[in-house]
Amino acid sequence: MRRAAVLLALALAACDSVEVPDDECSSLRDEFADKVWAPLMGKVCITCHQPGGLAWEQNARFSIVPATYPGFIDQNLASVRAMAGYEYNGEPLLLAKPSAVAIHGGGLQLEKGSKEYKDFKAFLERMATEEGVNSRSDGSCEPALVLPEVVLLTPQDTLRKASLALVGRLPSDAELAQVTDDASLATAVRGLLDEPAFDDWLIINWNDVLLTDLYGSYTGRSVGLLNGDDFPGAHGAYYDDVGDDNTKKLITTAVMREPLELIVHVVRSGLPFGEILTADYTMLNPYSAQVYESDAQFTGTDPSEWKAAKVHFTRAGQTIEWPHSGILSSPMVLNRQPTTATNLDRHRAWWVLNTFLATDILTVADRPVDPDAASKFDYPWRQDSQCVVCHSVIDPIAGAFAKFDNNDQERYFPDKAPPPNVFDPGFGELKTPAAPEGGPLRWLARQITADRRFPLAMARLTFRMLTGREPVEHPRHPEDPGYLTDEAAWRDFDHVISDVTTRFEAAHEDYRELVVALVMTPYFRAAALGGEDTPDADRVAELGQVGTARLLTPELLDKKITATTGLPWSRSWDKVSWLMSDFDILYGGIDSDKVTQRLTVPNGVMAAVQARMANEVACAATPWDFTKERGERLLFTEVELTDVPTTPAGDDVPASIQRIKQTIVHLFERLLGEHLASDDAEVTRAYELFREVAIAGRAAVADHSDIDWLRCSAKKDPLTGQDLPAERRVERDVDYSVRAWMAVMTYLLSDYRYLYE
Repeated sequence: MRRAAVLLALALAACDSVEVPDDECSSLRDEFADKVWAPLMGKVCITCHQPGGLAWEQNARFSIVPATYPGFIDQNLASVRAMAGYEYNGEPLLLAKPSAVAIHGGGLQLEKGSKEYKDFKAFLERMATEEGVNSRSDGSCEPALVLPEVVLLTPQDTLRKASLALVGRLPSDAELAQVTDDASLATAVRGLLDEPAFDDWLIINWNDVLLTDLYGSYTGRSVGLLNGDDFPGAHGAYYDDVGDDNTKKLITTAVMREPLELIVHVVRSGLPFGEILTADYTMLNPYSAQVYESDAQFTGTDPSEWKAAKVHFTRAGQTIEWPHSGILSSPMVLNRQPTTATNLDRHRAWWVLNTFLATDILTVADRPVDPDAASKFDYPWRQDSQCVVCHSVIDPIAGAFAKFDNNDQERYFPDKAPPPNVFDPGFGELKTPAAPEGGPLRWLARQITADRRFPLAMARLTFRMLTGREPVEHPRHPEDPGYLTDEAAWRDFDHVISDVTTRFEAAHEDYRELVVALVMTPYFRAAALGGEDTPDADRVAELGQVGTARLLTPELLDKKITATTGLPWSRSWDKVSWLMSDFDILYGGIDSDKVTQRLTVPNGVMAAVQARMANEVACAATPWDFTKERGERLLFTEVELTDVPTTPAGDDVPASIQRIKQTIVHLFERLLGEHLASDDAEVTRAYELFREVAIAGRAAVADHSDIDWLRCSAKKDPLTGQDLPAERRVERDVDYSVRAWMAVMTYLLSDYRYLYE
């Protein structure tokens, strides 16, 4: 079990700074990465001292993990720190062994007097005095989430981007006026996270992790997972007796959403985020409370009223408390991450490690396996070192789930024993106590949330949610042509994500502060390259991972359409969003079942959806906006339908042209977030489109090759379906100005800058 601790020990190293402008501001962590890990440990020591290596197999005291392990700098620095106090004849053992002053199984690996030796010695001396560990805390080297070669979005533009992404709306003029610098920007972004709309962001993005919305794919699916003997309310005692189909849908959703609503509750309450795993309660609403026969009290039947509650069930006349451990004990999660009688919860253990500790053990311990060697052992997962390297980590965690049934995934048996002939339940060097408070699963959750990889994992997951990109990983093969570029890109990311993680921890793991910290990074705010230091070609390649420019997901694009145009893009017969129904999967969304990964690069079908969206939204939003008084309009704030660029004789109308261009400037700002002058080339191109369509269309109407009646008319309120008064309707287009504006709208709505953010 000591070897499992190599992967699971708490990282103790300091983790400060983003940029390292000079040695004076270099943290101990930076010095370790640059002068110890890169030239020595990552090339020489790792061969034997990583899990599965020769030294590891011989139970060497010193063990390190490879660069495939997220947070490996912190973990290996902690390992060095743990060994730093050992000496041999007055010399640090970490130097005496590889230099063959002391007996070393690997022989001479580090020449005395070499640069690597001197750098390592200097590092150990610095570590002994702790100088530089917190060198920025005195204010002389203030940490900053910046990269000097990256030009960031202005605070106002960052707020717009964050507001659309997090709460699906544009910031008000008053909000923008209050954002004058990064400090006020952070305050404004933090304010967004107190809005109810942020709950939707949490549910959508954390479902991408849990995938439990699968159980709402048809009415009754989530309820049907629950064992009727333990929870009779899931069947005849309540659910089956409900005659109303709509009520059954509400029950289905209530049971399905329980783990996601727990996450919302923890975030909304400002609790340490680890409570999503350690909570000794679950979340119920008036419908799921009856399924679980809970005594939680509600004010009515509002499905949005959620309360923290405990669950119990009765078996053989005995009341059994549910072993609450946040989302880990959720029946939905247990079914979504199933086990079998032969898997023995190992898949669940892998999922826990990968999701909440950023550790894919299959990657960390990736190496060829000799099946013939394994066949020589009765229990190779305990006896064969090539198997032990993974199983010594996975099996103890799997043991925490052992009291759940291997077939009826969520059924709990408090007296069920862990399987025989596997590693004892535990975490690292710790074994699960005989009777831990809250049960073995909650004990495990407490160990996970105390591990520094937990906040790191949450930072990495949330980075992916905000940017649509995977975290930058350390390159694996030094012989690859682009290795140095990829390593530099990883180093930039590592500095930023480490600083974000530290800020998250300092905020007592308030998840909202993690989101704010990530929004402030160049990975969210990058606008261009340049800044104080103009990068050369190599640096440009290294910075290729910075910035988002993400293809908007169906959910984000759907909200953006409504926020910018004032109208949803929805089906006419039931007002259901196209992007949330017919086009969800086609546009790269997920169904939490067979399709669990979002597309980040558009294909031909997605391009067709984009074209249809631009045309149909322009068709609906343009005439509708013109039905309003000018002061109430969102889009066409400076013009009337009588504003045309030329007279019937072909003469320019300067006043109208000016108003048309001013409106185009406004449309660029509202739809694309761009602040342009009226003589900008982009505005000129859009104006020429308007002009050509208007002139050609008016001529077509005049010679009767086209009609002045609008197919894209506005006769009803598209939001309420109510008929508009005759004087407000937009049904005719004699000057072809409505259709000219539709052309401009289609042009902008299909722009890369609208579809990406």
